[in-house]
Amino acid sequence: VNSVVANRFGLETSFIPAPAIRGFVEYPKKHGYQPKFHAYFGGGVRFGFLPSDEKSLYWFCTFTPSILLSCDLEVTNLSCGNSLLHKCWVRLRKIDPCGPDLPRTLCILFILIGFYAVDGNAEQDPMKLKQFVLNKASNVSKELSTIIDRTTLDCISIAQLKLRLPWNVLFGNILKNCVCVVGDALHPMTPDLGQGGCSALEDSVVIAKCLGEALIKPITEQEDDKSTKIRKGLEKYAKERRWRSFTFINAAYLSGFIHESDNKIISFLRQHFLAGVTISVTLRISNFDCGRLTVSW
Repeated sequence: VNSVVANRFGLETSFIPAPAIRGFVEYPKKHGYQPKFHAYFGGGVRFGFLPSDEKSLYWFCTFTPSILLSCDLEVTNLSCGNSLLHKCWVRLRKIDPCGPDLPRTLCILFILIGFYAVDGNAEQDPMKLKQFVLNKASNVSKELSTIIDRTTLDCISIAQLKLRLPWNVLFGNILKNCVCVVGDALHPMTPDLGQGGCSALEDSVVIAKCLGEALIKPITEQEDDKSTKIRKGLEKYAKERRWRSFTFINAAYLSGFIHESDNKIISFLRQHFLAGVTISVTLRISNFDCGRLTVSW
């Protein structure tokens, strides 16, 4: 995400309006959960937890603050702290959107959206974070509330999620001469597919295969030295990984959006159709053959 090379290439990273609160809890004895991923979603919030071993669990909570359609200032404050966003929101609520101040209302609205999109600050008080998650989890699952309640404050944190702008990956520079980007430097994405580390391993295998195939070929008249062959290998790698990276970023974002949305239409479609589709897409994306690596001495 913070790659210096990616920044030099002009690849842009963007915040998304979905902070993630994470926690880690340890039990004095076995917690009794099977090594399976447990997920709960809907109503603008998504929870999940996964056993790390027999005595510890990792959990998370992601949410999309509905600052323009809801009066849930608790969420707004939590995701943006004491920023200008909150001041704009308070002022916006005092204006009659149907009155003579409509132009001013729209102006503040655009300011609100702009600051919301770029404000990466977040409330860091673990006590407030824990209380917020407990309030949201109380109507979801008793066992989830118990897990969160057992979490000590020093094991709770919040992070603003980021992703690479997908059109940057598709049309931007991901290599220059004999330098290229891989892994999170190429395609940072939201964690909704659970494919961040896997995609980086894919990049490693593909780039090794492309470079190996290029280097084992004899130098032709059009190639002055090995650097030309390396550049051709990297060009092949970039061609193979552009669309794959574009798919990763978009699929992860859309999966999170569908699972967390509190929109009535999307909620209905999620319950009857989209939940199965997102699972199918996740499994299909993860089932990828990088090809074989040829060893040559």
